[in-house]
Amino acid sequence: MGVGWNQGFAFDKHDLSMIHREISRSDEQKSISQWKDDLPMGPNAVEGNISYLKHSRVYDTKERKLTPLGNVIVENDPGWRDKGTIYLLYFNISTNTEATAWHYMANVFIPRNKSFSKKEAEKAIKRQVAGQSVSKENAVEDIGFFLRSVSEPKAFGDIRVVQKNEAADGDIYIRRSVKDIPRLILAYFLYRQREDLLSGDNSVKIERLLNQEKSFGKAFNLYESEGEFLKMVDDLEQRNIASFTQTADLNDLEFMDDSSTPISFISRYYSEN
Repeated sequence: MGVGWNQGFAFDKHDLSMIHREISRSDEQKSISQWKDDLPMGPNAVEGNISYLKHSRVYDTKERKLTPLGNVIVENDPGWRDKGTIYLLYFNISTNTEATAWHYMANVFIPRNKSFSKKEAEKAIKRQVAGQSVSKENAVEDIGFFLRSVSEPKAFGDIRVVQKNEAADGDIYIRRSVKDIPRLILAYFLYRQREDLLSGDNSVKIERLLNQEKSFGKAFNLYESEGEFLKMVDDLEQRNIASFTQTADLNDLEFMDDSSTPISFISRYYSEN
């Protein structure tokens, strides 16, 4: 499924956060058609932006209302100026299997390719969706949307999951591990993974944690920087959130907090920043 709309540019935090705020202020549960009439932008842009809000788990298009995460963000960072918000949005869209190209890039293609060109990514997504009920054209367009979004400051460029090297014969993108994730945002990622992928287990092998599909390890390329990840966990241990054990036989992360929900870590993050 495509994420944005058929345009040659990355999403714009200003436009998306404006729509986010307008939805939060509305007393009505409006359809997309109604929002097209009410918002100060073209109908295609409205539909594309709302699609993005859906794929980033900020807005529920079936219920026509913000999700719990969408509510917490709009209450604390309505302009999407906090870098922690951008980490949350990128994590949610890159781990969402409905966002076909984004999920494929973050979970399959980038982990397999230290460096790559846009043409190589486009060829790979065509092979990936062959035989599926997914439009090749939309998937290829979304590769361009993804690459612009992870490169431009108005989107996810500040996170730097890839480094873009411009060249006359085609830009090259180089994979980067993201090592400055705010700690309570990391706690949200950890406990979301525990809830969604680990059946609520009390501990997990660190290799498995960082290499699971739909994990923050894949989203932020931390599978190649275990040492940097463990430095971040050191900070979480001081907060009684998570710790790790390394011996000859063990290399495990342990979840220390059984009373907090993933979303509660986000609320704590915003209250401290």
